[in-house]
Amino acid sequence: MREIRHKFEGDLVIQHEQVCIYGMIAGNLILRAGADVSLNGMVCGNIRVDGGKLVLNGMVNGDVINNGGEIEFLGRINGYLRRLGGITLVGPGAVVAP
Repeated sequence: MREIRHKFEGDLVIQHEQVCIYGMIAGNLILRAGADVSLNGMVCGNIRVDGGKLVLNGMVNGDVINNGGEIEFLGRINGYLRRLGGITLVGPGAVVAP
């Protein structure tokens, strides 16, 4: 498993990889098939899940779009949560505050 504990500048695309994010993504996060991501840090842009799995414990300043993956949402979204496909589970402490 790869860990990101620093500030990543720009967009990050993850495919066929297991990643744990504790730092900051200063752009968008895109998950494709085979991605398994645990977000405990922050994404400054949007998250788009086209495939794979996302466990969102951290914070997103943009929108989160499920376009065919699996999302377990437990953190905070400062934009909108859009469910276009896939599975989206929302935990009791999750916050969506557009």
